[in-house]
Amino acid sequence: MIPRISVALPVFSAAGTLRRAVDSIRHQTVTELEILIVLNGSDGATREVAHRAAQEESRIRVIELSTPSLPAALNVAIREAKAGLVARMDADDECAPSRFERQEKFLQENPKVAVVGTAFQRCFTDGALCGVVMPPLLPEDIRWRLQLGNTMSHGSVMMRRDVLLTERGYDETCLKAQDFELWLRLSARHDIANLPEVLYTYTVHDRASLGVPSEAQSVVVADHLLGAWTRLRPAASSDADRRAIAGALVEAQLGGGRSRAVSRIEDVLRADGPSRESLMAWLYATSQAHGASIPVVDICKQSRLRERGRELRAVGVRRLWLWGAGRHTQWVLEHAADLNIKVEGIVDDAHAGGSRCGFTIVNPGTLPAGSHVLLSSDRYEEEMWARSGALRARGVFVHGLYRADRADADEMRALPREPAIERVA
Repeated sequence: MIPRISVALPVFSAAGTLRRAVDSIRHQTVTELEILIVLNGSDGATREVAHRAAQEESRIRVIELSTPSLPAALNVAIREAKAGLVARMDADDECAPSRFERQEKFLQENPKVAVVGTAFQRCFTDGALCGVVMPPLLPEDIRWRLQLGNTMSHGSVMMRRDVLLTERGYDETCLKAQDFELWLRLSARHDIANLPEVLYTYTVHDRASLGVPSEAQSVVVADHLLGAWTRLRPAASSDADRRAIAGALVEAQLGGGRSRAVSRIEDVLRADGPSRESLMAWLYATSQAHGASIPVVDICKQSRLRERGRELRAVGVRRLWLWGAGRHTQWVLEHAADLNIKVEGIVDDAHAGGSRCGFTIVNPGTLPAGSHVLLSSDRYEEEMWARSGALRARGVFVHGLYRADRADADEMRALPREPAIERVA
């Protein structure tokens, strides 16, 4: 069998999770693949799991490196790969069965794209969802957003092997953030994209340090960013783009046009690529649009989400739907650990049939009596509450996130209570 996809699976010490990761690859809808387990200076227990898996599965090849080095392990996998497409996978993560099929199809339809990742979810080791991440999708957005930080989930990507070989693969001097260095380098000459579907699950082992990089990682990322900014051209490439940026900066200083100013500068960044001038303009306009109090707003919103989650759990709510398919719902899913209630899906009468954050959107009118719905909007909650009257009349429990009037409190007290559980699975 000639594989269509080679999977690069480097592993250091993951005896307890390697089998699960391998199984999520074995059960992909694409069967013509090979799994390259690179034992990266691994311990005996991990080596035993890898070799046992290879005995049971003919598509697995085990490669051993005596000295641990993630970029070196990845480069070995790229050189050894028999397929033209190389997919990444981490030994403690999982991916959806359709992940490789979706990525392969996308790369076939978009020959200029060298790397494609996916949206992904973060889960704790006990399976509880702690957030959904929706990265930028389009190459023209990723190209400039990489100047501000990593936009890709490394374990979720599929890459063209010929491009990696031409571009010398991973920089083996980068023992941390080697993926970020590669994306910055590739994006100068190739397109990089993401799929909107949530096809990858990233495992969070330490709740306390969620989202906080190590100091060693931060030092390397800082060095990559400084190098990327140094290489930026100083100004927009045309007078028309420069006039558009200048006009947007004027709007940014006026109260009513700040969000529009950010969008106008983003249009230039997409069409023209990043320059020092356009990137500084975007940062300035963004700070004007958000205002100095945005961290306080975010803290208050998260605090309210935690408080509302506690209130609902206290009366037995263990699963609910989110009503609203906009950015606020994405924010709620990104902070699902604060809510700590299982999200069944998304409902929205205006966008039923579409998809958002890995969910297919359904019409709220289809929910059965006894379902729980949380209104997910920080601007139109009262309007949505009024529209939910018919739903409430037939026995669907509708809860506001920010509203807490007496009627809602009375409804919550009347809810049937379920046995308490420690965390949501």
